[in-house]
Amino acid sequence: MKKLMAFFSLAVICMMFSVTSYAAEEVTVTIPNFDITLNGEKIDNVNSEYPLIVYDGITYIPMTYNLTQFMGLKTRFGDRTPRLETPNMTFFIGNSGTRTDTLVPDVSDSPNNKPSYTALIADYDIAVNEIRAARFLDNNAEEYPILNFRDITYFPLTWKFAHESFGWDYSFDNDSGLVIDSRDAFRPVWNEDYIWSSFRAWQTYYIYNDECYVGYHANTFNGQTDFIWGKRGQEEKSIDLMDELYSLNILDLDAERGRSLPSSVAPSLDGSVFSIRCVASGEGDGDDYVTYDLKIDMEKGEIISAEEVSF
Repeated sequence: MKKLMAFFSLAVICMMFSVTSYAAEEVTVTIPNFDITLNGEKIDNVNSEYPLIVYDGITYIPMTYNLTQFMGLKTRFGDRTPRLETPNMTFFIGNSGTRTDTLVPDVSDSPNNKPSYTALIADYDIAVNEIRAARFLDNNAEEYPILNFRDITYFPLTWKFAHESFGWDYSFDNDSGLVIDSRDAFRPVWNEDYIWSSFRAWQTYYIYNDECYVGYHANTFNGQTDFIWGKRGQEEKSIDLMDELYSLNILDLDAERGRSLPSSVAPSLDGSVFSIRCVASGEGDGDDYVTYDLKIDMEKGEIISAEEVSF
């Protein structure tokens, strides 16, 4: 427990450093005047150290240790490039694969009874179910940006985050207020260690929906030809497509036209059929590449089509 509290304290200190080291924009927030129920437990916002808040008409949820454990999430915060002079503070959040049955409240010494409070628009890097820096959240472009209140990161309960990213069910009406349930959420578990690692050759990326997900590697080097297939109600399994990928000379996945050039078409998942654009080596010498649109039936574990793409 002491180690856990020390770790949590360190995370809070890091969060404070991030907020106070930059001129983050201030915004006004309020405490909700309606009931909030999370996984069947009613939340006491008045006496909470980290209450849910409202900004611009949207309710925000605090990503504290206790609450994320209860909702089935995991977080990590720290400098991913410690050797640089300027800290590159990054906050990761994603599915943990487990959750606690009871919420441990963070009780405040004084009630939240002011008409309004001040929060900050988060100015550190934010990774939501993502481990590639190039695809981290652009908080400045968000209609409802991630906030920082009392040195804790807060996420807006929009469809984009609450359902698409976290897989939660939620509803609101005048009688019950805001009701959120994460107990039936189905999302892959990302390995966020790669964000803070200098060795990123073996990372796995995911595409997912409410019923299934696919994990894949960025290239086929060193035999990285296995895919991960997860489906609700079934055990996750690994599918090795080495022979099929090598027969097409596939080099990079989620790419097009040449080495390390990102695909302009995002991977997609339709039922058990996973579609992804790939780069293969051509028959010529040097920079001779072929682009394919692959379709893989994950249930059967086989490539069902490879259509060459022209530009």
